[in-house]
Amino acid sequence: MTSEQAVVASMRLPDPAPEDDPRSQLVQRIIASSGFARAPLLSRFLQYVCVETIEGRQEEISEYQVGVQVFDRPQGYRTIEDNIVRNYARQLRKRLSEYFETEGRLEPLRVQIPLGGYVPEFFPASSERPVSVGERKTVLEPAQTLPTTLPSTPAARRFVTFFKRIALMLIYSAALVSLTCSGLQSKMAGTAMDAISGPN
Repeated sequence: MTSEQAVVASMRLPDPAPEDDPRSQLVQRIIASSGFARAPLLSRFLQYVCVETIEGRQEEISEYQVGVQVFDRPQGYRTIEDNIVRNYARQLRKRLSEYFETEGRLEPLRVQIPLGGYVPEFFPASSERPVSVGERKTVLEPAQTLPTTLPSTPAARRFVTFFKRIALMLIYSAALVSLTCSGLQSKMAGTAMDAISGPN
């Protein structure tokens, strides 16, 4: 028996969750897998937070409580001086990811420990995002789209009329400038021809 197994054997295991709960069944399959069978502390960590969550006590899960209940830390221990929970949480997240990529790739239900916390999230394998336990489902309203036509209000009609007038004025001004430039060019060309031919 390794030192880790001896420590686990001396601890009180968390009470099991209801066996007919699919989340509980998932947890049992995970801790029985090869990746967790060799890591009793990770199994205990996962089982503790999942049982607490399934039983509706997820608000009581904290780094301190995990340290006391899972790693047998004494009452009053300082989490700032002892990072065992954070270290094992990183390992647990990695081991869960490996399980669902290998042995558990066909699992219809998934569980993860989100970064920055220790409350597990259960979600269907087909879901694009995890659904926290007790999270209320909301219906997303369809995104609003911009209207394809201008509103037919008096203000809008006045704006369109004003814009058309400005456009017509610009077109008229451009045509006038073009005609003026064309006349000047013709006059200058005639003057140049007269200068070349000279007096008769």
